[in-house]
Amino acid sequence: MRILHLLNDVVDLGNGINNSTVDLACAQRELGHDVHVASAGGAQVAVLEAEGVVHHTIDQERAPASIARASAALLRLVRRLGPDVVHVHNLTGAVLAGARWPRPYALVATLHLEEKRGVAAMALADRVIAFHDSARLASLVPGRQRRLDVIRQGILGGARSRMAVDELPEVSHPAIVTVCGMYEHKGIFDLLDAFGEVLPDSPEAHIYFVGNGPDRERLERSSAAKPYADRVHVVGFQPRPAPWLRAADVFVLASRREVAALVLAEARNEGLAPVATTAGGIPTLVEDGVSGLLSPPGDVPALAANIRRMLLDQPLREELERRAVEGLEDLSIRRFACDVIALYREVLAGKR
Repeated sequence: MRILHLLNDVVDLGNGINNSTVDLACAQRELGHDVHVASAGGAQVAVLEAEGVVHHTIDQERAPASIARASAALLRLVRRLGPDVVHVHNLTGAVLAGARWPRPYALVATLHLEEKRGVAAMALADRVIAFHDSARLASLVPGRQRRLDVIRQGILGGARSRMAVDELPEVSHPAIVTVCGMYEHKGIFDLLDAFGEVLPDSPEAHIYFVGNGPDRERLERSSAAKPYADRVHVVGFQPRPAPWLRAADVFVLASRREVAALVLAEARNEGLAPVATTAGGIPTLVEDGVSGLLSPPGDVPALAANIRRMLLDQPLREELERRAVEGLEDLSIRRFACDVIALYREVLAGKR
């Protein structure tokens, strides 16, 4: 099967969409398929090429002239490659690949961001992949009901992790670590406040915010204004989360909105039982009281209570960590790639 993935770029900036798509493309190539990726390029082109995935440069910047060039470039590429499936991971790609009719390929879209403006463009695809049952596309497309294909995402054992060599960062213990984009909807300010509630019981604790994003400067200002500012560390972008996970005593993801936070699977793979919220697809990756502790999104006291339990209740933490590493084969990138290929085959069979 010849597959063409279309996304904005493959810059290694901790972007979950980029990283998961790179790993998916490489896993599909490993399964024996002819896989191509079209994007504006970036550091992870080297990962793709090392795994036998062919990269094509198409800049999809949202400006009229750029869109016109991208449309022409995609048309030429499709004519040359003749892909069986075009799999889009961004809104611009959905429009570029979905506006053609009749289409000589099956068009599959992945709904990475449910609440992004223009997400209704994903309805142009033959099938739309979501990562949890509560995802909604139908309500965003007036007059059109769409069934979403819910596939549990996987990330473990991906090409990026196989190519990396990591050194552990220096942290002060006990170390609370979060790895995420620095966005308010990731709950970073909730976590900052929850840390303040935890400190009276764990006065030696430090917290590390690993990642970058538009709310980083605001987080830094908020942290500096806290009486515990010396225990808050806004680390910024790090190319891979694994060393920070290995250095952590407790890993936390405090998201208010989330689709599929793959860092939770990576945390479990490192032997951590995450503290997280029940936002979006998080409960598909962490089971409350079994592989971690969950609380309602935005509930700072409940989040603080779970962090406190994980820090102070050693028997509980050890039991959760023991169970967190169980069943991880279901979170592998190979299983995910096989499920996506099965969906491709189903779509292609329906088009014959």
